Amino acid sequence: MPKDDPDSHARAPMRQVPGLHLAPKGKKGRAARASNEEMLLKEDIFATQTQGARTGDEVEEEDVNETRLLTEALELRLNEEEVVTETRLLAESGDGCAMYNLGLWYELGDKGLAEDKAKAFKWFEKSYEAGDLSGTGCLGRCYLMGKGVPACLTRGVTVMSEAATRGSKSACFILGYAYGGGLNGFPYDENMARRYYSMVASASIDDCLPVSKEEAATWLREHSMP
Repeated sequence: MPKDDPDSHARAPMRQVPGLHLAPKGKKGRAARASNEEMLLKEDIFATQTQGARTGDEVEEEDVNETRLLTEALELRLNEEEVVTETRLLAESGDGCAMYNLGLWYELGDKGLAEDKAKAFKWFEKSYEAGDLSGTGCLGRCYLMGKGVPACLTRGVTVMSEAATRGSKSACFILGYAYGGGLNGFPYDENMARRYYSMVASASIDDCLPVSKEEAATWLREHSMP
């Protein structure tokens, strides 16, 4: 794991937002949100298939596969647009989990959104203000790593410590990792590293990747008190 990016093992996954449901294929809600260009493309794809079947023309297997792939790609695109739209509506109504998910998508350039660290920071900050624990940890990361905002060790430690105290395994791991390696402006402090690595096992919110939990346990074994 790169020594300058302690969050690479600990990043929390997208969380399910209560009330957010995907429309089944063919449902009117999805078609209503699709652009005319996309719908015409979809109609052309299926018209080609239907015409070939009616005239009895033999369609080459590779053409069928290409059509299927185009159709699946379009369905995925429409699905992602729907997810983002509904998540944004929930976020704008005050849902902290939805705010966190939007921040994560902007940070990673996911769900069809262009990567934008500044927008990610904005949504993590809103999620933190709404009391969401995952958003709190991600806001702390932004301050510690200077992602979307100028790096600020003091603010980063304050926010990340709050997330750790509230039970985030990921936050505990990041703090233990930073203190144990003297990273990102942290002073090397074995006692602080031991404190936070020890909290990984007992923290109540399991938002940490298995490899990070294993690394914390390994560090504790290697640095056991005499």
